[in-house]
Amino acid sequence: MYKVLKLLSIAIITFSSVNASAFTYYEDDPIVFTWQTSSGKWRACGPIQCTSASSGSEKQAIYYITDKGHGKLKWKGDYGKCNAYIGSGSIGAGDYSPKKVIRLAKKYC
Repeated sequence: MYKVLKLLSIAIITFSSVNASAFTYYEDDPIVFTWQTSSGKWRACGPIQCTSASSGSEKQAIYYITDKGHGKLKWKGDYGKCNAYIGSGSIGAGDYSPKKVIRLAKKYC
């Protein structure tokens, strides 16, 4: 599948600082955010869902929100309290768009 040619840029503004971080992605890139809760557990938001339950590891949290079609994840950086990843595959029918993942995860980052 060909990537959508139009590039999008996002800025995630953390509530703990006035600095903004940004990265570039394609409209059909699988975007994943993970964060650690105060109890040391992991939660995540990605193309399939945002987890409501915590997982014992970041890898396990990512497992629940991605599938093989999303490809290998590449770490893009820390955004506030979150780790941001972009998959090498593409999103499928019914998957959350990158914009929706960013909107849903923003309150945790």
